[in-house]
Amino acid sequence: MTPSARHVLLGAPFDPYRLTNNAAAYSLSGEASDSTYLTGASGLYYVADRSGNSAVNGLVLPGVAGNTATTASKGLTGNQTITADVQLTTYTPGTLHELFTKQSGNDGLYFRLQVDGTLRLTVGDGTSLTNMFSPVTGLAAFTRATLSVVWTDGVGATFFVNGAQLGTPQAAAKTLTNAATTATIGTNLSGIVYRVQVGSSYDFNATTAAKLATSVTDGVSGTWTINQTAIALPARIHGARDLYQHLTASMPTFSVSGGYNIATFDGTADYVKSAPYSLSQPESVYFVGSQVSWTSGDYLYDGSGNAVMVLQQQTGTPQLNIYAGTYVGTTSPAIGSRFVDTAVFNGASSSHRLNKDAAVTGSCGVQNGSGFTLGSPGSGTSNWGNFTWSEALLRSAADAEALQLRIAAFEMRKWGIS
Repeated sequence: MTPSARHVLLGAPFDPYRLTNNAAAYSLSGEASDSTYLTGASGLYYVADRSGNSAVNGLVLPGVAGNTATTASKGLTGNQTITADVQLTTYTPGTLHELFTKQSGNDGLYFRLQVDGTLRLTVGDGTSLTNMFSPVTGLAAFTRATLSVVWTDGVGATFFVNGAQLGTPQAAAKTLTNAATTATIGTNLSGIVYRVQVGSSYDFNATTAAKLATSVTDGVSGTWTINQTAIALPARIHGARDLYQHLTASMPTFSVSGGYNIATFDGTADYVKSAPYSLSQPESVYFVGSQVSWTSGDYLYDGSGNAVMVLQQQTGTPQLNIYAGTYVGTTSPAIGSRFVDTAVFNGASSSHRLNKDAAVTGSCGVQNGSGFTLGSPGSGTSNWGNFTWSEALLRSAADAEALQLRIAAFEMRKWGIS
């Protein structure tokens, strides 16, 4: 008998982290040394997603100028194959997404995703630049895909998506000349870059880097620098659904109270947030924390956008509502008391529960989370909540009542809630 079979026969204890359909799992249980959360002098700034959806690190990019990866110039001439392993928030972006750029004047090349969803290779021969375009990729948002182009001097370019040729080869009688400039990945790109390879000259592989590393060693030679601007969510290395906060003034404090790890959000600026990811209704969210103070309109959490998957202080103290277009379901945990809040965002069949109490049901609207923001609306610019937090489990399912109660009981035991 295998160990796993014996484990089942003996009756393994219930653990919601083993369930299918877990979208993300964030917890302050354990020690900071296990890298599932990180704290500094200014507070908590990183919480890993433990669901299994973020096991591989990537370069997470916000689509904001100045947030890129760069490395020193190498000679780049002749035939080249550029391959980009990416997961983008959209494949019809509002701005040009630079996958790889090493171009100056009429020399060098760049590979980009256009706003209309086509791929573009631009090649310089020292005299002029020539553009070649693919058909639309047709990829859905948040899809991980390999985008590539094969350039042959004097012949032209052929584009590929996941190894399959995209459209017909594009002819161009050009000879690539080198641009004596740095190589750049990710200008204006929103999403995750796992790896970019350019012939035998460049190999940026973020999957080999440590979380929050400031540089990546090139698989060929050299070092890529991660460039950040002073924003809450700049370019950084971590898992696809991990939570992060870069600004010290917006980091919640970390402490131990009664033997339990907690983060306290101050109600004035604090929040942590994931990059956008695929999370659509039905969604079940289990939140463990307490209200420190109460102000109507303040948020405990939201999705990636504003007011799309909300737990909010609303109506009258100490009431909490959920919202995804319509307010529904109220719980009223006393100020200062720790609780488990269970919210099922499922259109007209939504529900809201405090601990193991009876649920309030109704329609919460149909907006989709598409990520997770803890402490504020998705924008992070107002309505910050003043509360403590220890754990959040997000599931891509409308959990049945029996499972809701089982998960709530598990969280209550784990965090000493009676």
